Amino acid sequence: MTTFIETGRRAQGPAQADLCFRVTREAVTNALRHAHELGHLAIAWEHAADGSMTLSVMDDGLGEGDIEGGGVGAGPADTDAVGTAGTGLSRLRREVWALGGSFCFGPPDDGAVGWRVVARIPGGRTEGTGSGPGAPSDSNAGTGGGGG
Repeated sequence: MTTFIETGRRAQGPAQADLCFRVTREAVTNALRHAHELGHLAIAWEHAADGSMTLSVMDDGLGEGDIEGGGVGAGPADTDAVGTAGTGLSRLRREVWALGGSFCFGPPDDGAVGWRVVARIPGGRTEGTGSGPGAPSDSNAGTGGGGG
């Protein structure tokens, strides 16, 4: 089952809309490709009054590390929609940070099975200018394997 919820009023920025669609597409593609025994995929877009938006994509599937006999391997954090290691979510995270937004992905914090991608994309800016304020290094943040 898939649910999609959109709240608030969409901002008029085409760059923000494009980035939102690309992040959502990558997260959904990864869930369909990597989440075993996927039962539910939840997508939410929350538009704030200041023009920013928060998107989340969460699934309840088992990742490669959650399956008996599975091990650490290329999970959704490590592979993009065309199978290129390290470019999908990591590349999109850098784009969101460049706009001053936030981006995280990995297993749910509550220990439940599944995988989640959450991005806050600010409104009003159309071009990236580098790392967002306080953006963590790209080395380990949110890149845990597993999850679907």
